[in-house]
Amino acid sequence: MTENTLKTLGEYADRLADNMWKVEQRITNGELSFEKAATEVQEAKNSDEPSYITEGFTDFEEGYDNYPTLIYDGPFSDHILEKNPEMLKSASAVTLSDALKKAEKACGTVGLSHDDKNDEQGKMPSYVFTKDSTTIAVTKNGGYLSYMLCGRSVPTRSVTALEAVA
Repeated sequence: MTENTLKTLGEYADRLADNMWKVEQRITNGELSFEKAATEVQEAKNSDEPSYITEGFTDFEEGYDNYPTLIYDGPFSDHILEKNPEMLKSASAVTLSDALKKAEKACGTVGLSHDDKNDEQGKMPSYVFTKDSTTIAVTKNGGYLSYMLCGRSVPTRSVTALEAVA
């Protein structure tokens, strides 16, 4: 990222902050209100005319064409979320019975229940099992533990925060 890009981003941020202050002032002065907005939205549903609310945001948005962007490349960035899991590509299908055994072993309990409607589809299709406050998902290919949630109360602390980090 160049110094010029950072400078331009800073200028856009300053302008955005200034515009937000102007919107806040209009709300404070009574020019904009939630009541007016609700009425305007209801009227706009039956009209082809743009409302003063959306008009303001359109003007607001048009002032930010061609601004530089930062590319986030962390664990939740779009390109990571769009990837297909490599470990599932060549993994064999797992039966419901085998997935149940893996789930019970992973959470150390028996008697988990399964309902097809709770199964995960998406990028990592999974069987989802539940019992009380425990939910556990096992991938339909490979039989990998996808996630496990166990809501429980912890009556007393057995380690300090510092010990937990160590």
